[in-house]
Amino acid sequence: MNKKLQISLLILAVLFCMPMSAQIKIKGVLHNNRYDDGDQMPNINMGWNSNLGKQISIVERGIWAMELNGDELGDPYKEPAINVEEFYEGGKYYEVKDETTGTRRGYTGGRFIDDDKALWVSDFNMMYGNSGALYVDGKIVTVMSRDESSTTDDEIFAVRKWDATTGALLTRSDLYLDLSKNIESAGMSYNPIDGKIYGIFHVTDYKLSEEQMESYVADQDDTDFGRDGVDDGWVIGTIDLKTMKMTPITPGLYYDNFVAFAINSEGRAFGITSGGASGYTGDDGKLYNANGELTGAQVIEFDLKTGLAVRNSKEVVDETTSETYIEYSYPYPPTGYSSQTKRQAACFAKSNPNKLYWIGYYNSGKGYNEWGSWSSLSDREWRTNHKYDTALYEFDLFTGNCQRVALVPNRCSFSCIWIDGDDNSDGAGIEIIGQHDNDSTLTITYNIEEETVLKTKAEKGELTLYLQPKEGWKVSQLLVNNEDNLANYANGRLTIDIQTHTVINVFFEWADTENLYTEDITGIVNIEGEDVKVQAKDGQIMVDGAAGKTVRLYTIGGSLITTAIPSEGMTGKFTVPQGTYIIQIGQKAAKITLR
Repeated sequence: MNKKLQISLLILAVLFCMPMSAQIKIKGVLHNNRYDDGDQMPNINMGWNSNLGKQISIVERGIWAMELNGDELGDPYKEPAINVEEFYEGGKYYEVKDETTGTRRGYTGGRFIDDDKALWVSDFNMMYGNSGALYVDGKIVTVMSRDESSTTDDEIFAVRKWDATTGALLTRSDLYLDLSKNIESAGMSYNPIDGKIYGIFHVTDYKLSEEQMESYVADQDDTDFGRDGVDDGWVIGTIDLKTMKMTPITPGLYYDNFVAFAINSEGRAFGITSGGASGYTGDDGKLYNANGELTGAQVIEFDLKTGLAVRNSKEVVDETTSETYIEYSYPYPPTGYSSQTKRQAACFAKSNPNKLYWIGYYNSGKGYNEWGSWSSLSDREWRTNHKYDTALYEFDLFTGNCQRVALVPNRCSFSCIWIDGDDNSDGAGIEIIGQHDNDSTLTITYNIEEETVLKTKAEKGELTLYLQPKEGWKVSQLLVNNEDNLANYANGRLTIDIQTHTVINVFFEWADTENLYTEDITGIVNIEGEDVKVQAKDGQIMVDGAAGKTVRLYTIGGSLITTAIPSEGMTGKFTVPQGTYIIQIGQKAAKITLR
């Protein structure tokens, strides 16, 4: 055979054996993004749905997808998408930018045509996993802490379970938990080898034994907080999705800042830590320390049976004392990329157990200014300075090499991600719906979402509700399991015993009587020196002369129905059912009845 022909055939054979780059779809639960000059999670106000008794808004939370083709990453898009015309018609879109309050967006003057779809849209806003999220077998579990800054022994978590295809809310539980059973995770993942869900969970009130402190990890007591001998840290554990009960495996604590966790199809588990920005950037774009070694975020493998990190060990002789000691190191080098301690996400494709996908941060929250210096800059130039940018990374388990593939448009971050149609859990038949084994649950519903502060503090079976109503309003009714508790509400707070299931309803009324015009207003209302005409007729509440002013319409119980800012020469019109309402223009308000 001709030698050239032999070489050509050999090259062709090699090419046919090489894996070709295939397009994949990465999906995830959007955790946050920071675009429009820092505006986070834009809220599009659709108005009050009287049939549902709900304010309907569109928020960018939900399920999002991106197409990855080689090293080309497409723009994120919501899937399933929210289409306004499917549930709302006849409205006019408005968008008003304000230097102080940011951009306000919404629709006015229309009507709801599909209440079921409107409810689905409202529910979708709650798909938020600030304390962790998980995709498993076509379902999603999100955990949202209701009291992140709590220093008490108890905390409330909203656990929601979803259909990952339709985005439908399946169940919701508000769990009243002792912090020693904390279910906050840096990531959770399904192990196809034993069929269990594992994660890196944050635990508190944990005391290390002397043996653990000597042979496992150095003790880091919270001495500054008067907690000698008590620690907060991270453990590998399993979680029962029916009961949300976490069982620790790690015989101690880790103190690294973990940001993501994933298990591949071989049952190998990996955690990712955040990494700093100290050092210098090499020609390859990676970070190196003063010794020329890679630094930054670290990928750590864990043994799921022991909950311990996989480490190499070698005997080292101290040059000064000649004594020998054991030196430990991780099998994989640092990634070479700095990343923040904010929530991030990672996953494997079922078809490729050796490639870890990770959506993390581009840097440690800093940016490049126009002179090329790297510092803490204003967020206004984010499109060019990379501040808070997120990126898709690929980590190769064979080589230990980490590569930044592409920036994620609009700086999107995720609380969990998975490869669409190629996840380890697909087809596993995992049941996630069940009753949690906690004794106490709590549901709080209240109105005036804008600018009303509601906080809770739970301790020793009691819950204290703190309320700071929006300016001009006061609490008019406070129901606990439909029983009036207003007499027990004082100094902005209410303390109650938590029962098996407790429902609190809070209602408000306009309290600024000096700036309240009484009902049946149809004439001239003087607002800040201008003539504003408010009328109620022909099934509508109409406002003239309020150009450029914020006009808010509330139910008589204080629930915000809609907000509008009329343009010059425009009559603001609110189509609402017959009844009594509060209309607020600037600092003035009027009680108005539509008959």
